[in-house]
Amino acid sequence: MSDEFLWVEKYRPRKIEDCILTEDLKKTFSEFLNQKEIPNLLLCGTHGTWKTTVARGICEELGTD
Repeated sequence: MSDEFLWVEKYRPRKIEDCILTEDLKKTFSEFLNQKEIPNLLLCGTHGTWKTTVARGICEELGTD
């Protein structure tokens, strides 16, 4: 399924800086990107919050799966 098919995938933020997060969370995730290393993370919360978007954003910015 391509990203063009689903509206939510087409308009999903691609970078951490584009996500709507608190400044503390943006700073934490940006530090991971600056170090080019992702520690073990457990992202939890209700559906529709930020978990998948952040995980995909980090991976996309680092060029990983």
